[in-house]
Amino acid sequence: MIKGLKFLFKGFFIATLVAAMVPTLHAQQKKPLDIHGLQPGMITREIILHSHAPLDTVLWNGEDGANIIAFRGAYLSDSGQVKVNVNQNTVTQISFVSEERTPEENDRIVQKMIASITTLLGKPSDQYHNVYRIVTWDSGSEELTLTTTDRGRLYSINLTAPHPMSTPGPDPVRVPKAGK
Repeated sequence: MIKGLKFLFKGFFIATLVAAMVPTLHAQQKKPLDIHGLQPGMITREIILHSHAPLDTVLWNGEDGANIIAFRGAYLSDSGQVKVNVNQNTVTQISFVSEERTPEENDRIVQKMIASITTLLGKPSDQYHNVYRIVTWDSGSEELTLTTTDRGRLYSINLTAPHPMSTPGPDPVRVPKAGK
């Protein structure tokens, strides 16, 4: 009888352990997304390592330290322009803008891109289609969005991650002047 209880306890322990590991294994499968090897959260100098092309400064020293750097690149075998938004020294958003083409060719490529991204990331979390077509995938804390229009000549893909909540700094301390 004691052997039976030991066996039952071991079986229950193993089943509980496996059940606890399943969500962890599922969370590990959501790998970080990238466009042209770039991910939100990288530091600015890593852009040079992944660009393999001349960099163009679209915006430098904008409001609150915002910068945009662009270069020719590719995403899932389609070529276009990669734009990297940087705030201070951190990459905050990566965008891929396809080359301009006929509306029919653009629609064919968009369908191919949606199928390719769905194969990589699974079913989209959101799809909107009226005059605009917006398809969104979530992977962990990152979001990948494909946007185009009906009869559009190009499409864009944006990769973003939520900004960490900023906490306000301490109130400045007023130091009285000497002699007062």
